[in-house]
Amino acid sequence: MEWDVPASNLPEILYRYQPLRAEPNWAASSDWNRFRDVVERRSIWFSSVDRFNDPFEGLVSATLTSDSRLRRAYFARVVDKEKTLSRGERRTLRRQVEKEIGQNFDFDGRPGTPAQKIGVLCMMEDASNLLAWAHYAAGHQGIVFGFKPRKTRPYNVFTCALPIEYVNEKPVIRVGEDDEKVYARVLLYSKSKCWEYEREWRVFSGYTPWPPESIGIAILGGEVRTGSALAEFVSTPPSVNAFSHFDHEDLVEIRLGASLSEARRRDAIALVREHFPGANILQAHLAKSRFALEFEMVD
Repeated sequence: MEWDVPASNLPEILYRYQPLRAEPNWAASSDWNRFRDVVERRSIWFSSVDRFNDPFEGLVSATLTSDSRLRRAYFARVVDKEKTLSRGERRTLRRQVEKEIGQNFDFDGRPGTPAQKIGVLCMMEDASNLLAWAHYAAGHQGIVFGFKPRKTRPYNVFTCALPIEYVNEKPVIRVGEDDEKVYARVLLYSKSKCWEYEREWRVFSGYTPWPPESIGIAILGGEVRTGSALAEFVSTPPSVNAFSHFDHEDLVEIRLGASLSEARRRDAIALVREHFPGANILQAHLAKSRFALEFEMVD
């Protein structure tokens, strides 16, 4: 995985799928308000990690490193520095940490831990994915926003996206041995191969990947703050369960779903033309001779 910003394989456009259902659907008003947030207010929503639809998100297996030298160094960082504890209390804490690491754990298991404090923006490489239109755009009754990451400074929030790694086996963290980049890959950027069709990229905010000491710190009741990579590149990094603002030139296209109602289509086109007159608007159609979408520019 690339860790520089921007990633070397960063797509020219990243796509955000969104429902835009017609009235009187109970969720329709919420869909329209979220659409207006993007178009009128130039704001995009960062959800907390604990709202993901994949129940395996953030569930990891962990084992303490078998290297005795690294084990000693790990406990020196996590336990032995607690000078207020007696020698016996530190031994007890070491056993507690080992027991905790030996179990499957998640970063959503304790109140106030990073799952509620990491905001995420999920996007995809492809705007014509049939499954994505079905799952994330209300069965083609939605839209897709196309955002352009800036590959030179000043960067935008979309520049900070990194790709998901799709794996067959559940990754294991070797506590005391793996560095925080491995923690990030396992906790935040790894998913089962069954999701590979999404070709997903993510931007995270708020709390960033756990460093190796974090399990012990969590047991001690402390908080883990590593600072967001976004802070180096974006003047106002997004928060969690909150909006992040983007610049006018960042939104370059909008694609309208093949089953979008005529009323929603008309209103969406009018709003986009008012606020983003330079953005391309494309209408999706079901291809006649194959399982695919075809797009035509809206005049």
